[in-house]
Amino acid sequence: VFSVPSHMAGRPDLDGDYGFVATKEPYKDLLAEAGFTGIGVTDTTTGYTAVAERWLDADLRRALGDDVFEDKVASRRSSHKLLLAGELSRTLYWATR
Repeated sequence: VFSVPSHMAGRPDLDGDYGFVATKEPYKDLLAEAGFTGIGVTDTTTGYTAVAERWLDADLRRALGDDVFEDKVASRRSSHKLLLAGELSRTLYWATR
């Protein structure tokens, strides 16, 4: 799950990139409210940021085609800046029901 503050929802530079979901309630609380137990949370932002940097450094133009490549790179550069600034985070949640 990508965590994004509600004030960033609907930003055109993030649309269609990772399927962000902005909520006023913490995800952990929403899982508990839905009846899940044994809820765990791990911040995976650091690892994800490293993967994002490798993706941006990779030459994927030939594999993706010019149009797709340019679109993806523009969106990922914007997201990468936000990850580095602490505006976005990547979190792994698990639970049992």
